[in-house]
Amino acid sequence: MVDLTLLQSISYMAGALGVGIAAIFYVLNLRISRRNMKHTLETRQAQLFMQVYNKWQEKEFNLSKQLVLQEYRCVGVEDYEAVLKDKEKAANFRVVSTALEGLGVLVKRSLVDVGIVDDMMSGDVIGFWEKYGGAVKEFRVRIGYPQALEWTEYLYNEVKSLSLK
Repeated sequence: MVDLTLLQSISYMAGALGVGIAAIFYVLNLRISRRNMKHTLETRQAQLFMQVYNKWQEKEFNLSKQLVLQEYRCVGVEDYEAVLKDKEKAANFRVVSTALEGLGVLVKRSLVDVGIVDDMMSGDVIGFWEKYGGAVKEFRVRIGYPQALEWTEYLYNEVKSLSLK
């Protein structure tokens, strides 16, 4: 006859073995899920950036960007105010500054990696803020609106810090 204690011990060990195997499968499945979630997040960030970048490459946007970055004079706050008073210049300026402001928010919220922005558009980001940044800061004080283009400045600082490395 078979000893009952031996059968009991074998059944306890089989149950424990089953729980151990289930735990191992759970941990492995969790690791795979995390890896997939990370990959999905990276893919979504890349897709979001490409939507922004495609806008950056449109003919109309490029024309506005060229005028704002190369043609318009901006040495001080008076030049900045003159740009804002001219309807066409102001419209072009708003197109570019709004795009940079939105991109700054996306970077701040970690929805777009600043490294990608640095790799693909650092010249535009840095060029814009270095041309208009001083005047924007002075303008903020004049009109009492310290948040004016705050995310553009944030984006500039983030991109500039990467460019220096």
